[in-house]
Amino acid sequence: MVKYIIKRLLWTIPVLLVVIIAVFTIMYFTPGDSIYALYGQDITQEQYDKLAESMGLSGGYWERLGNYLWGIVSRFDFGSSYVSKRPVVTMIAERLKPSLIIGIFSVIFSQLIAIPIGIVAATHHQKGLDWGIITGCVVFSCIPQYIIAVFLMLIFCLQLRWFPAAGISSWKHYVLPIVAGLIGGGVQTIKMTRSSMLEVIRQDYIRTARAKGVPERSVIYKHTLKNALIPVLTTIGMQVGGAMGGSILAETVFTIPGMGLLLREATGNLDFPVIMGNIIFMTTCHAVINLLTDIVYGFVDPRVYVSLYGKKREKKKKTPQIQQPGGASA
Repeated sequence: MVKYIIKRLLWTIPVLLVVIIAVFTIMYFTPGDSIYALYGQDITQEQYDKLAESMGLSGGYWERLGNYLWGIVSRFDFGSSYVSKRPVVTMIAERLKPSLIIGIFSVIFSQLIAIPIGIVAATHHQKGLDWGIITGCVVFSCIPQYIIAVFLMLIFCLQLRWFPAAGISSWKHYVLPIVAGLIGGGVQTIKMTRSSMLEVIRQDYIRTARAKGVPERSVIYKHTLKNALIPVLTTIGMQVGGAMGGSILAETVFTIPGMGLLLREATGNLDFPVIMGNIIFMTTCHAVINLLTDIVYGFVDPRVYVSLYGKKREKKKKTPQIQQPGGASA
């Protein structure tokens, strides 16, 4: 397992390098001028050249790309914001806490609610309860997360006034953004859990267990659920990896100063260093989550462990020599 983790970590380095180069290239060739966007069209050419020099925009593509990569590798420096002149790393660190709270808790609560619902739907296959759950999943999967967040604000903030509409001064500010996030993720987990459970329930060894008189609860939770968790873990891993990016809409609606709102503000101001820093950070989160998901696979199902890490080499047994009469051996 240790060799596999090291191998995956080494593979992550070139992946992140490609992502950094791709993001930098897209930002470089994106239409629009950050200097004119920030300082207006009335500045002189001399002022423009000085600003370009101070902001690191004076060189060509290869020069700027080399400087950017060298800054990351040597000093962990992702540049400074064009607007606030502050380091990008500092700005991300300040905005990270609200996004982590919303993303992590929305994923945790969505799985705690969605997996049992998916099990209930599978155990009541083609019955009224199953049809009701599937109908609810179809309805909520058709509604964008942004619209769900708006409806939650209209009902619980403006009409009932149970929760505040903006800010992060207390735990109440996080409730509705977390609910908006867990609805979208929960729908995916419910459908995946249901389909995976139904596939495993149809296997011969489940029929054999029932024929031997194994209690139904043991059949479902001990035999079926364990083998049905693999595709569910894939869905959970994707949700955790995308939790940061998915919080952009919720943070925008509820005006929460997290990474999502930071990315939206930077995009509006053509603040390319902040945009690139956000995207690279989210990509790194995805890579780490994928690695952790693969490791968890091995503990859930030994067959996946063998496919990922390879079979252990079996020691060759020495063939015993048969002693023949006369001292000769076979």
